[in-house]
Amino acid sequence: MVSLGCLAGGLVSRKPLGVAFEAVSLILEDPEWADIPDEDALLRYLRAHRESSSMIVCSRTDGGMVCPTSHRADEPRPLASSVKIAVLVAYADAVVAGRVAPDEPVSLAEWERWYLPGTDGGAHARALETLGVGEQTTLDTVVAAMIAHSDNAATDLVLDRLGFEAVDASLAALDIEMDPLHPLLGEFLLFGSEVTREDDVRAAALAAVDAWEAAGRPDADLGGLGDQMRATGRLDHRASARSMARLVAATYEPTYPQSAREIVHHHLQWPMRRGGSFETLDTLGTKGGALPGVLTEVMVGEPSAGPQKGEVRIVVLLMDDMPLAGWFAAISSFAHQQLMLKALVDPEAERSLAIALSGDHEAERTATPAAPPSADLEDVELAEPED
Repeated sequence: MVSLGCLAGGLVSRKPLGVAFEAVSLILEDPEWADIPDEDALLRYLRAHRESSSMIVCSRTDGGMVCPTSHRADEPRPLASSVKIAVLVAYADAVVAGRVAPDEPVSLAEWERWYLPGTDGGAHARALETLGVGEQTTLDTVVAAMIAHSDNAATDLVLDRLGFEAVDASLAALDIEMDPLHPLLGEFLLFGSEVTREDDVRAAALAAVDAWEAAGRPDADLGGLGDQMRATGRLDHRASARSMARLVAATYEPTYPQSAREIVHHHLQWPMRRGGSFETLDTLGTKGGALPGVLTEVMVGEPSAGPQKGEVRIVVLLMDDMPLAGWFAAISSFAHQQLMLKALVDPEAERSLAIALSGDHEAERTATPAAPPSADLEDVELAEPED
């Protein structure tokens, strides 16, 4: 089965045994969604959690972008690691403007300044091993770790190199509405604070990082899973599904610089370099994210056949306030990725997704089951889950 993986965020705790006991306790309190093994089960979940789920399906042709299928697409929701797409776009802009260079050196010590052990499901360690990182590497390698491995420390290093004002400017130039970005390390360190979105989260997160370093980088008490779920809702970057679709679509516009487009698409299309064969897609780019109670995914692809051939297809799914049992089940099966892959190329899969979120039970009873994208796709294991 396909696993695009790379969610990152994950269980942010230095006490895995305590987390395990709490997780079992919370799951037993609400066992209904303890198993979401496939797309049909995920559709049932979405049908029952329409208010805490957002979705949009868009097609971009020479005539522009149209989004005929959507649900609560204008409601801001936590992004988890999907926010890293915004950092990637800002990086591409900075390269084109000559403010940074892909081959500029980065020391491992500088990178690991932003690393909080035990908070990323092993993403950082896997990135270092897979990319062959020694004591010195390049900025573009760090960006690859950020997108293909969802390394949180890599994200914060890139943000630090670019400068937050430059990221703000890149998003503003594309007219993208998103919470101001802040370091992920700082967000985690604020989990036990009283800081909310009503405050300046960026300033508070940067101050938290400075205080943590001044104190000798002690182990951080991030609370239990319930605490983390509440903190994520209070602090994590938010944007709407429509904003995320527009952000990706902007990189396909004729007015977007070709050199920046090549950088963004190269990094987002990491699945194409993982040995996968996609018979129904010429290209596939994706970035997902997970934090306790939050699961997100942004996919973009170009179908190689069928009614959508020649279009750029974008599917965004944002889920928050998830019951812990459902969250664990979904990040274990990656059923949402399977459903979204089908929605990229199959109108019936798109319709099934729309019906589930519309609550139209009569339409659901008459819907035609969606076919898998290709037999070959079902046999490809692209990446291990990062959480």
